[in-house]
Amino acid sequence: MATAIVFGLPPITFSFDISLVLTVISLLFAILIGFFFASAMSNFLRFQTLITDEDATIMTIYNYVALIDSVGAKKVANEIDAYVISSFDYDSLSYAANVHKELRSVISAVDDIKTNDPAGIAMLQNLQSAKMHLYPLNQEIALTSKCIVSPQHWAVIHLLAGLVGVLLLSLRDGTIVTALFISILLVTIYLILRLLQEVDSNQLLERQLSFESSQTIFETMGKLRYYPQTALSVIHLPKDVKKYRVGIYKDISKSFEKDIRIVTVK
Repeated sequence: MATAIVFGLPPITFSFDISLVLTVISLLFAILIGFFFASAMSNFLRFQTLITDEDATIMTIYNYVALIDSVGAKKVANEIDAYVISSFDYDSLSYAANVHKELRSVISAVDDIKTNDPAGIAMLQNLQSAKMHLYPLNQEIALTSKCIVSPQHWAVIHLLAGLVGVLLLSLRDGTIVTALFISILLVTIYLILRLLQEVDSNQLLERQLSFESSQTIFETMGKLRYYPQTALSVIHLPKDVKKYRVGIYKDISKSFEKDIRIVTVK
């Protein structure tokens, strides 16, 4: 595409010093992109850490409950299961702001765990500490899942990228080497913008974070892996998975109501 534009467009000429203007605009573009990349990457890495922390906290909660009250552990496991499954219903890892009901159910089930055993009482205190950690995790995940680059910022970035592209096209001298070099630069600018968008929106490694990271929770509780039907076309199941659950949405355009079925891998 970029090569076609470079070779197909007629010559572009300007009356001013192109090299000076290109240098200034390129510098502004690089500074702006660098700033937003640093901010977005910091936010993205923090988001990854929070997801991992939440998964570890949930598994810790279940393990404590299983040691304290094996009967109550079944209820807690079911509530955790419903919470994680509900988190898969939302795109772009924006689940934290939409699963408050399920989170409250997990908290309520944990609060129902009681014991008179001295060893259990000590673990119960640790259980409550882990439970309380879920609240700030949920809030921070909801915050860090938001985009850093606003529409106004994107407008400025695209404007500068467009100016750089036009000025680069004006440097064509009719030789193939120059045309190919300019094509590579145009493609590079596009890829930089694409990468920034993926990092800023947390789409980078989204599949691994949203579908694979939480599978350990199901396995810890002795439950089968779960995948929404919409994810089966974009994931690769591990070779050792012989059975898993899949959520079949009844009408995803209206609600997330679903039937959960067990699938056996042949």
